[in-house]
Amino acid sequence: MHIPILFRYILSVYNIFIVFLLLSAQPLSGQTTSFTTRQSELPCLDKKLTVFVHVISDSLGQTGVQEDSIRYAWHVADSIFSPVCISFGPCLIDTIPLYEFDTLVGLPDLERLQDLKNRFSQPEVINLYVISTSGLPGGHPRYGYTLPWQHLLDGRADSSVLVVDKHVFRDYPLALCHFLGHYFGLLDTDANGDELVNGSNCQWAGDRICDTPADFLDQAFKRPCTYQSEAVDANGEFYTPDVGNLMSQYWDCHCGFSHEQYRKMVEYYRSSLDKKW
Repeated sequence: MHIPILFRYILSVYNIFIVFLLLSAQPLSGQTTSFTTRQSELPCLDKKLTVFVHVISDSLGQTGVQEDSIRYAWHVADSIFSPVCISFGPCLIDTIPLYEFDTLVGLPDLERLQDLKNRFSQPEVINLYVISTSGLPGGHPRYGYTLPWQHLLDGRADSSVLVVDKHVFRDYPLALCHFLGHYFGLLDTDANGDELVNGSNCQWAGDRICDTPADFLDQAFKRPCTYQSEAVDANGEFYTPDVGNLMSQYWDCHCGFSHEQYRKMVEYYRSSLDKKW
């Protein structure tokens, strides 16, 4: 006789518990919601951009990278950039037998890179140089270097350049998309190091994009892709960066771009006065 009453009591407690779990799973701040909510439909550029790949051979005359690996990396890029209808066509992969350019490290080698570009870059295309070792100022010492096409390195509007280390194509082809992000005007998520965790200054601090959480690159970062740091922002709040964002420097954790990053890349292309492709 008392069993139904007991059953109803247990069911009631169970329902309260489920509601508590659902509420606990909800974002705790408006900023967190903005990281995962799409605000509007993404624009579609409907562009296929031509790519010329220049592989620098080493002192033994070896390229150190397979053509199939290079083409596969661009296939990955096609997938990543498909939400804004951008694709890439590596229609030429050539070899440059000048081993002295196979390593570009330090400030003096920026001039050597410019010399390389002046001699071999083709107009109206994306020119990618594949070398063994890059360590150029403003780049990434183990992966590559990018100078966006709007940047006026030598006073000309066509001074863009893309450099990627050979091991990227063998071991981590997704890293190519990070440098393409720079090519289209994106900053690293940890840029400047001045963005607040609450997002109140996101429009002019950090990477200047508001749907990417504030980031502080800490060498104590732990893999597999778990951010563990005691670093805090100017307000004393702990950072919780998106280690999967392609513009972060948490290599091997990359997954994709954010909604606003896609929009910014499209705006960057559309605002260029010298669209080459």
